[in-house]
Amino acid sequence: MNQLEFKRFELENMRKLEFTSSRHINCIRINSHNTYEHEHDKFRVCLLLSSRGLKYITEAVFKDKYRADVYCISNDVVYEILNSETEEKFKEKKYPASEIRALRVGEWKDEDLD
Repeated sequence: MNQLEFKRFELENMRKLEFTSSRHINCIRINSHNTYEHEHDKFRVCLLLSSRGLKYITEAVFKDKYRADVYCISNDVVYEILNSETEEKFKEKKYPASEIRALRVGEWKDEDLD
């Protein structure tokens, strides 16, 4: 994929999101309703994505109203940090992304983002 195709891919992924003022690329947004551990792991995901040159949006709201902890527009992957949420509740969410990865707080490794 050349640079122009890659930019178009990222723009297409941005179009999956609600058009709001909260669509800041590579900006970590904190949700005060989450635990410290949850937010820490979200920061860690963002740091790893950023170190790989990938663009992401935190607390991304899709047009279907689902909210993702981290949505990487560079690879069309949603990263959900699971803390108190059950696997069953997580599976009910239907994100318009090519891949959805569940990361249990404190139990995942850097390689899980590959």
